[in-house]
Amino acid sequence: MCIRDREITSRQLSILLFIEQYLRNNQHPPTEREIGSHFNIFQNAVKKHLLALEKKGKISLLRGGKSRGIKLKDYPVAVNVPIIAYIKNKNDITSKENTNGYYSVDEVVTGTEGSFLIEVKSDEMSGAGIKIGDKLVFRKMNYVRNGELVAGFYNGELYIRKFFQIADRVLLESSNNNFPTIAISNIEDFKIEGRAVSLIREISGTNI
Repeated sequence: MCIRDREITSRQLSILLFIEQYLRNNQHPPTEREIGSHFNIFQNAVKKHLLALEKKGKISLLRGGKSRGIKLKDYPVAVNVPIIAYIKNKNDITSKENTNGYYSVDEVVTGTEGSFLIEVKSDEMSGAGIKIGDKLVFRKMNYVRNGELVAGFYNGELYIRKFFQIADRVLLESSNNNFPTIAISNIEDFKIEGRAVSLIREISGTNI
């Protein structure tokens, strides 16, 4: 993200790069004390460098006594999304009983609604290019359009299927012929948890 800029000094560039790397590793900016400790400089010197970087349009500083009030310009904000690994609490899918850690996702993907992530365990949607091991990010909502990929409960089981509603009847459609469409006669028997908004696939054992 950061490139050498004639407007800033080498020390300011180093601080800018450190802030960016710290953000990537921790999903929040460093404090002035942490910057000073890293570069072995006094906190007053850190303040001067940060004010200079703000004046030159590289960062913005949030006032009001916030210890982590540094914001990089044009830097995507990461959100920690809960990973749904167990279904112990069907009333709140993102409860602590159901989660196994968090996954950092760009806020552009998650939006302002609550979000959660599920690792695909079945090839029910293989025909749509969704493989076992893929991670699907869902935005929490209770209304979706026909044909959208959703996560929801029916008869106590969590399904990831394409959703269709015809009058008061719900169809949960897979993209694999080995998994027949589930027809639900009463729409109230199906609880929508969220709509899929992103697929994350990790590549391993491949040279790119």
